[in-house]
Amino acid sequence: MLRSEAAIAAAKERAERIREEEHQLRLEKSRLNGIRSAKIRRAVWEDSFPQPPSALDRLADKIRR
Repeated sequence: MLRSEAAIAAAKERAERIREEEHQLRLEKSRLNGIRSAKIRRAVWEDSFPQPPSALDRLADKIRR
């Protein structure tokens, strides 16, 4: 009886650890998806509204000529 109770307790602990690991993995996946989405949104924004060349870029172009 004592062994089976210990086995049950150990199995419950393992199950809890697995649930916690799965939760952490879901959080990490969500974080990475958020980063990816932000990068995509930024790229789309930059493609939609191109910025004029900066003063530094214009100066570099003059030096190259």
